[in-house]
Amino acid sequence: MMTASPTAEAASPLKLRDVTPILSIVATLEVAILTAAAYFGTHEEQGLLWLIIRKEAMVEWLTVLVLIPGGVTALAAYRMRDRFPARWLGVWMLLCALGLFYFAGEEASWGQHVFVWTPPEGVTDINRQNETNLHNLEVVGTMFGQKPKHVIEVWTVVGCIVMPLVLARRRPPLDPARDWAYWFWPTRACILAGVMCTLIYLPTRLARFYHESIPWELRWSEVQEFYFAWTLVLYVVSIYVRLGQMPRQTAA
Repeated sequence: MMTASPTAEAASPLKLRDVTPILSIVATLEVAILTAAAYFGTHEEQGLLWLIIRKEAMVEWLTVLVLIPGGVTALAAYRMRDRFPARWLGVWMLLCALGLFYFAGEEASWGQHVFVWTPPEGVTDINRQNETNLHNLEVVGTMFGQKPKHVIEVWTVVGCIVMPLVLARRRPPLDPARDWAYWFWPTRACILAGVMCTLIYLPTRLARFYHESIPWELRWSEVQEFYFAWTLVLYVVSIYVRLGQMPRQTAA
């Protein structure tokens, strides 16, 4: 008599839908196209390009406007933390929400640009741009200004460009029900946004390399900050969209 010994096969990983390409591709390119069109269309100071790239102008406000809903989305993902395969991912979502709200607060100078107040005299003495924020303070400007910017830029290259390509080749693919890396690392939806974070700042870097002072029309730092914000927001939106398709489970 022959007896069959069934082999246990691992269940196939869940296939979760990511954010729509309209959000990850079309929306990502809009600001870059507008900025490039304004740059090649006119070099006149006070012109369209000036209205886009200067401080307290369109791009800086757009940065705030995407960061706040991004923070709310991260909180919404935190509320679904029981669907993560590891409890610490819920804490990570809470930290992402706090980081996005902090980023928005710093960009808006914690309400100064909305309610138009004058900072106290002691603040204006140590703040390079007379703003109510930390990243422009002379005494801690590197700690709260340049260093976080460099950390985010490294994250956009490693996390949003390299890792999605590496994980796309992984066999078997990561299982969202068991693998924390599936949730921690950005997906391919963030690749273009991550590329734009570095690419959009290239004119400024080239100008800094060849000139002692950067021409005003090549000061695209505000556009890069928008792309930092957009990449981080796209990251948490991607998590939220995929997490909403997960069954509830007890995190390990």
